[in-house]
Order: sequence, then C-alpha cells, then structure tokens
Amino acid sequence: MDMTENQLFIFLDTESIDNTYFQNKNNVDRILFYDKRRPFVIERSSFKPKIDAIAKIPESNFDSNSPKVEAIGKINTELFKKSLTDGEVKFLHLILKHGSTHTNFNRTYIDNAVFITENDNFLQKLLSTDIKVLSLRALFPTLRLVNIIHGLEVLDLC
Repeated sequence: MDMTENQLFIFLDTESIDNTYFQNKNNVDRILFYDKRRPFVIERSSFKPKIDAIAKIPESNFDSNSPKVEAIGKINTELFKKSLTDGEVKFLHLILKHGSTHTNFNRTYIDNAVFITENDNFLQKLLSTDIKVLSLRALFPTLRLVNIIHGLEVLDLC
C-alpha cells in the first residue's frame, strides 16, 4: 500500500459490516462506492465476508509474527476479557498493524486513517471515563474508531 500524503485510509471491520450489511446497506454502499477513488484508500480486515460488495474491497494482510499475536492476546485479556470471534481478532490485527504507534508495529502506522466498525464491543471500549479501566484509546492514542454513520461524517459524505 502506498502511504502517500493527501489520502484518507479507511479500514473496515469486515465481520461487523458484513453482519449488519442489510440494516446499513445504503450507508455501506456509499462508503464502498469510493473504493479506488482519490483521496480514499479502502481496505478491510481479512475476515471472509458473505456479501460480494464487501468481498471486492482489498484485504489488509496481517503478518502473524509472534509479537503481534502476543499483543492481540494481551489486548484481549486486559481489555475485552472474553473470547473474541475470528472476525474481531482480524479487526484487532488491522488496528494493531495500522493504528499502533508502538515501536514494534509503527512501520505500518498510518495517521490519516479511520477505522469503521459496527461492533459494539469495540465502540464501547474506545473510551473510558474511569482511569482504572483500560480503553482502546489508552492503547492506541490516535485511533479514530467510528460506526458507519459517523464514518460517513468523517469522510464528509453525508
């Protein structure tokens, strides 16, 4: 992927968007319409979708080397505290790959990116008002994580 300036990278949670596609069809199709249209670069997590329109979006491949897999396990244990679905793990891979400023992962960090999900587990864990409770923002300080409706607003497509 070319990380040039003046582009906005959109990373989609394939599982949650695929599962809610028919409830959000018009809005999802509006986002997908901009695939390969400047200034947008759209990729999705590597979960296998059932919806053809989503399957046409390129996957963001994840190199499953041990530090990243270990990091996913720690994030799951500390933040979610439940068994994650395969799709949730693959979306966490995407966030870790492109949303982490940690030195082990920052080679693929993109600061001009929006991560779009319909997964309440991720959206509810984005922020915490209690400093004793871990949040995604605590782990990924620059993470822009939104649902489809807010994604359209960020992309200025409303």
